[in-house]
Formats: sequence, C-alpha cells, structure tokens
Amino acid sequence: SPLQVGVRWLGTWWDRKPRFRRHVQDRCPRAVKVANHLRYLDSTKNGPPAYALRKVVTTVVIPTITYAAECWYAGRTRPTRQGTTTSTRIGWHIEMVQRAITSAARAILSVWMTTPNRTLCRDAGIPLAEVALEDIRLRFAFRFKLSTAPIPL
Repeated sequence: SPLQVGVRWLGTWWDRKPRFRRHVQDRCPRAVKVANHLRYLDSTKNGPPAYALRKVVTTVVIPTITYAAECWYAGRTRPTRQGTTTSTRIGWHIEMVQRAITSAARAILSVWMTTPNRTLCRDAGIPLAEVALEDIRLRFAFRFKLSTAPIPL
C-alpha cells in the first residue's frame, strides 16, 4: 500500500507538520469542480441570472474552500519575540483558494479572461481569498473569546 501523506480526521487532512497543504489540495479542486459545473450551466443568452449563481457560490463554493480554515489560516504574518513580524508561509494556500474563488467568479459573470481578479470578484460580489480567510479568522477569534469569558453568577 502507498505511504499516506497525512491523516484525515473530521474531513481535515493533517500533515506530519501541520502545514495543511494536503487539505488545501483536496478542498480547492472540489470547489473548482462545482464552479465549472456552474459555468457549464450559464451562458450569455440562456441560463440562471447572476444573482442566483452568486447565491450558489456563497453557499456552496466558498464554504467548500474554507472548510477548517480556522486550523490552517492564522494570517499572512505573525509577531516574533523580537517585536517584528515574520511570514507564516501560507502564501501558496491563499493562491490556491484565490484560484478557486476566481473560477467561481468567472462562472457568475461572463467576462474576458483578461479581467483582473480584484475587479472580477468586486463585480461578482464575492470576497477575495485573503478577505474571506481573514473574516473566518476574526469570527473564530470572537467566538473563542466569548466561549472562554467568565460567566457572572
């Protein structure tokens, strides 16, 4: 049997070192597959309206990509002991997530391939990868802060 690269637990792939590269490699193609299916359904003359496709992207594609992002996304940089910041080395992860989000945005809008990603996501009404991941990180931090707060009796 081939050597396993990681362990799958609760739908999340855990590597030997917790880099979650295998997890992102597993989740992003799933989202791209759904986005390609949406692109097949849509055309300029026929097909569902853009707001319906946007709703599908925000309820299916983005949660598929960002599943368990609380585990692996801690921001692009982190503070060091010396008071400076250093990279968390997850630029590759963010690029993969952005590719999947761009594919989904192209399914919503019929645009040229040369359309910039920022413009495309803005016009489609979906967040960029880093914005979506940062939102998930902040929501998780807020939830964690509320759950560990002392309860007055």
